[in-house]
Amino acid sequence: MSLSEDTRLKTSPMTDITWLDEVELTTPPTRKEKRVRIPPSVASILPIIDSTALDVFEMQDGTFCDIIQLTSKDIYGLSETEKDHDIFSLAYLLQAYVHPLKVIPLNTPLNLEKQKQRIERQLRQNQIAAYRPFLQKKKQELIYLEEHRTNRDYLLFFMLRTRQCCGNESIN
Repeated sequence: MSLSEDTRLKTSPMTDITWLDEVELTTPPTRKEKRVRIPPSVASILPIIDSTALDVFEMQDGTFCDIIQLTSKDIYGLSETEKDHDIFSLAYLLQAYVHPLKVIPLNTPLNLEKQKQRIERQLRQNQIAAYRPFLQKKKQELIYLEEHRTNRDYLLFFMLRTRQCCGNESIN
């Protein structure tokens, strides 16, 4: 290639276009993600409107709901007649009660702060050095239980349909 050809290539209109020039590129507009609307309060989420005089909850659809905490029982320590009585009582409830009911299990964390404070107080007041390892071991056990164990609670929700069954006859 001669010097004249080299200058001709530089002055040709084709050399003004560069293939890797990003000045003319337009980027597509980025889509903004929709924000999740957070309700202003818990009252707007819950279907409960009010509580009646007999501690029954009034729902938004006009029904009433009663919540009862169930206590668990050791079924392995019961006699056969006690087991049969409990089974027949539950079966009778399920047959006789026509409105919806729901059993909800809840896992609640353990709160052992009072026990830990007591152990801490015993560690501070301890006069005998031989007791210290036992108290520290007990404190570590309480910390482990708080982190790894939960209580299982059961709630029974009764849905009541009429206002008369709730002792709220004044509202008709």
